[in-house]
Amino acid sequence: MSVSTSESGNLSKFVPQEMWVRTNLLFGDTRFGIIRKSCVAVIGVGGVGSAVVHTLARSGIQHLRFADPKPIDASTLNRHVCAVWSDIGRSKTDVLAEYLRRINPQIDLRTETKFFLASRDGPAFFEGVDIVVDCIDDVPTKIDLLAYCVHHSIPVVSCMGGATRVDALHVTASDLSKTHSDPLCVHVKQQLHKIGIESGIRCVYSTESPIEGLRPLTEQDRKALQAKKQKEMKSEEPSPSERPSGSTDTESESEPEDGASRIRILPSAMVVPSAVGNIAAGEVLMMLTHLKHIPDNALPARHIPRSMIQLSEQREKQLCFSLQREVNKQKSHNDGKISTHAESFCLTPSTAWMNQQLVALLLSTSVWSGQSPFSPPSSTKQPSTGKKSLQIHSTAVQSAPPQRKAFCLDQTKGALVLMRWNVDRPFSPTNAVLMTTTDAKQLENDSFLGGKKKGDVFKEDEVEFVETMLNETIPNILKENGLET
Repeated sequence: MSVSTSESGNLSKFVPQEMWVRTNLLFGDTRFGIIRKSCVAVIGVGGVGSAVVHTLARSGIQHLRFADPKPIDASTLNRHVCAVWSDIGRSKTDVLAEYLRRINPQIDLRTETKFFLASRDGPAFFEGVDIVVDCIDDVPTKIDLLAYCVHHSIPVVSCMGGATRVDALHVTASDLSKTHSDPLCVHVKQQLHKIGIESGIRCVYSTESPIEGLRPLTEQDRKALQAKKQKEMKSEEPSPSERPSGSTDTESESEPEDGASRIRILPSAMVVPSAVGNIAAGEVLMMLTHLKHIPDNALPARHIPRSMIQLSEQREKQLCFSLQREVNKQKSHNDGKISTHAESFCLTPSTAWMNQQLVALLLSTSVWSGQSPFSPPSSTKQPSTGKKSLQIHSTAVQSAPPQRKAFCLDQTKGALVLMRWNVDRPFSPTNAVLMTTTDAKQLENDSFLGGKKKGDVFKEDEVEFVETMLNETIPNILKENGLET
């Protein structure tokens, strides 16, 4: 639907009714209502920051605040999302605000065209803000912002290196403590550790090695740098430390409060900075709506054959039937009495949690890696590695090491299933182990019904590994991903 100039008077009705239809369908009424009411602040609106603001505005964020001290210059045009030639010389904040109001005339904006220091400007600027996005490319100022947000319990997404890179497929997101391969991430972590901050900051960064670093200082650069240092000494202000290559957009030895031009610039194009910005905006939307990530190493749900879930459900029901039969047998032979071991049986099958998403997580490399933790039968002539591979699709056999015996999920004999580990607890993600149907039957007959210790059924180191996975690793992974325990 197009809107003519004559219809501008009806624009206030048009925007909420038509503009957000697709976004509302994507998130649902409740989550999209949260998005509409939320307020997000973005500090730094260059190549990365302008992409963040732009995506958030088009996604329905009604209340936006952003700050940047610098004007648009010719070198900005290769990566800024909305700046054009005629904007050269205008402030980045004014250009972006004007563009956003053309997208949504009702948007609520607050901008600051000055050098933003969170410890000084944060109390007023961040009042009522739900999430802050850090797109600052000066390390001391970046540290100041991140520290302020952590100390004031303001959720923050920090954007790292976007310059000197061209492969957007390397852009990813994680907690700052888990970042790697980005020199800027390393430097930021080191500085934050000094003030006691080690985690709790969502970070968007690239694992691609920087292609090009800072260009060498020219004589003119050295004179300009010396002039800046003299100015800082006169004002008795310490010179910020030079940050490493791999910055967000640009690089400088210091960042004067008047927003003067940088000493040196980093080579960059729009591809990676815009990817970082868009992913950061996505992180904001997921944080606001409490949507959870499934780890990258989780198998896609579509790759988990329904037959495996069905087979695991059948195994659990058959187990409970066998346990109940054992209880009835003991009662009939012992005047209604049963052994202490049988009294501990959990007789109620529980497979309600068996959905493809959760099963995919349990089969991921973080948990069972699609493999049984138990050694193949001793009759095999191949060396034991302690695991049997799960054949998810036709290429799995080719990728599996030759010493491991692969089992197809669609087979009934030797297939891998999720089997209850402790007989006294219901079947659950923290009480389910991936094993072959042969191992499952052995566990049932020898341990559950026969009363043997698991160490007498399987190897001691295998049992210890399983216990650690069930009691420590899996609960932590489920908690991190907001899934049931």
